[in-house]
Amino acid sequence: MDTEKSIGIKQVIRLEWLQKAADSVIAGMSEKDIRSELEEYLKDKSGSGAALNRAEYTKSIAVSLLMNTWVSPRKDLIPLRDAALDRLKNNGDDAPVCHWLMYAGAYPFWFNICGVFGSLFSLQNQIIKKQIMSRIYEVYGERSTIERCSRYAIRTLAAWGLVKDQGKSGTYEKYEPKTIESPALVSLILESALHVLPERKSSLTLLMSSPAFFPFRLPQIDGGALAQENPRLVQEQLDQEYIGLRT
Repeated sequence: MDTEKSIGIKQVIRLEWLQKAADSVIAGMSEKDIRSELEEYLKDKSGSGAALNRAEYTKSIAVSLLMNTWVSPRKDLIPLRDAALDRLKNNGDDAPVCHWLMYAGAYPFWFNICGVFGSLFSLQNQIIKKQIMSRIYEVYGERSTIERCSRYAIRTLAAWGLVKDQGKSGTYEKYEPKTIESPALVSLILESALHVLPERKSSLTLLMSSPAFFPFRLPQIDGGALAQENPRLVQEQLDQEYIGLRT
């Protein structure tokens, strides 16, 4: 699968839904039981937060997104998932960040949408949907599927409180970034990003400055410290410091 170009986001997904999925894994439930519980849980919930009776098809899509993120992710994401679950169990305040990084790993389209927002926010405080879509079309092409999935991703960003909907149609501002102080959590954020990149490695300076991380304020940290915190990361010294996924 071409993960860096895959899309897959076909619903607005709320943080509390992801937390429900993660909590079910932490509780030791089987995949079958988790799926059944999520189907029951989502039968009267919508992405807007309003209560409604969901159609079976739309409910199934939402359940699949949750399953692919926390319950049965791609095989290469399982170590990251397990580490993120440990953070959730022991550091409840890290939950939004853990959901962000797992969603980015499972659905690189999310990471790339965040990158578009971050790039635009670096130039101006307020951005409009037309600017966002123009950047996304440059990467994915101008198709109805891209427009639809982008709309779901953008509404998800708003639902998570990562961008502020100004009330004007398609106008957004960012909130104050969340300061991340834990090197271990920083390592998980970077690990999720490396899963998006085709070569699974990057200049550390370039990676740390990724516009996709606009919701966060990351501390300065060197590759050796990252590799010490996270055994799945490896430091490389070339003409500049690189960090990558251990193979």
